[in-house]
Amino acid sequence: MKTRPTITVASNGNLQVHIPMIIRRMRGRKQVIAPQALDGEIPEAAEPVQAAVIQALARAFSWAQILENGQVKSVSELARTLEVDGSY
Repeated sequence: MKTRPTITVASNGNLQVHIPMIIRRMRGRKQVIAPQALDGEIPEAAEPVQAAVIQALARAFSWAQILENGQVKSVSELARTLEVDGSY
């Protein structure tokens, strides 16, 4: 991967983080391939466990299906049903 992660300051003062990544299928699962670190490569680093990314994607697909099927009428109703904060 040739492009590197960048962190810039937007005109309104917010930080903008750009992380180029590739999502590949490996053994039937999606895996996020991240670029080298901001300060260089980390060759001795162990391959990261991507359980959090996998769980977030699974929730996103599940929740999108619930919304599309009409089981709930809105995102706020979905959040109340699942007993999570609306921003979550």
